[in-house]
Amino acid sequence: MANYDNGLLQAHLDFDYYTGYGVTGIVATTLGADGKPALVDTKGVVTSKATFDQWYNDVDGVNINIPYTLTLTETGDGTGIYNYDSLAFFPINNQGYGNDLPYNRDHNWGFTLETHATFTYKKRSDFLLHSR
Repeated sequence: MANYDNGLLQAHLDFDYYTGYGVTGIVATTLGADGKPALVDTKGVVTSKATFDQWYNDVDGVNINIPYTLTLTETGDGTGIYNYDSLAFFPINNQGYGNDLPYNRDHNWGFTLETHATFTYKKRSDFLLHSR
């Protein structure tokens, strides 16, 4: 997990400046050669490829890597289906650069999450990853 300094004087160029409810199509449908999301179109919500590349790479003075374990829960005994569901996912409150928005200091909003997992895919199964 990376935390970004979103203080008024040092905000990351891609955070806290764009408004809306999400934009699709800014990343490739497959990961890049480095195993990380690859930018394909800024769609007016990402400043540049260079700033996007900071989202998932450690950059001194820009972000702080904070290891985090995301525990999944099996949805029912023996189902083999696991999920994590939260309407209040603020895993690094009071960590890194701290709770960052001057108008809402209750939470640390300035983070990205990079997840690594191993799973067995069964033919005709679904893998669903979404955010709210």
